Amino acid sequence: MDTSVKTKIDKNKSFTKQFYSSKKYNTLSRLLNYAIQIHEIIDLEPDNTLEIGIGNGFVKNALKHLGYRVTTLDNNTELEPDIVGNVNRLPFRNNEFDLIACFEVLEHMQYIDFEKSLQELKRVSKNNILISIPDASYKLKFDMPLVKKLIILPFRRSIPVTRSHFWEVNSKGYPLAKILKSINNVGLNVRKNYLPGNNSRLRYFLLSVNK
Repeated sequence: MDTSVKTKIDKNKSFTKQFYSSKKYNTLSRLLNYAIQIHEIIDLEPDNTLEIGIGNGFVKNALKHLGYRVTTLDNNTELEPDIVGNVNRLPFRNNEFDLIACFEVLEHMQYIDFEKSLQELKRVSKNNILISIPDASYKLKFDMPLVKKLIILPFRRSIPVTRSHFWEVNSKGYPLAKILKSINNVGLNVRKNYLPGNNSRLRYFLLSVNK
């Protein structure tokens, strides 16, 4: 396991098995995100999937129940992943997985490591990479019979020092354009980039690998 990468999640002892299974963590919006993640993966019909960041195992268990092959990786041994390791030094061969799923992981590391992480995901994927990252932009949501629209406001939030995230999409210093530029720098194509209509807190990126 590579311990050289600075993360906030490593230092936060609240990220336990009990935390991930708590009612406080598994809110309605989070359960809706699980559904989005599972739907996106099923839509891609991958031969095999690597899930980085096992959390409470909800996505892995649902996919395995549906007959999909899933390998999990996490740096937290308490969560009992299939492989213990770090996203910046994946212990897998080149092109080993059809799909890499990495949900709410990369923001726990400094942005200076973001492109390195993407390079590793690209190395072990032979087709697609699906990631989600919190979006910190201010939003106005209209949900009325004749008006259903999400408006992103041009303001940036600062990430609190005590929070487990180093950065988020559209937080101060990290506009969406910067994240897209980093993705382009490592030679990945953005197939999808969106905020789900029923949960605007997470931004999803579906990336394809150029090799």
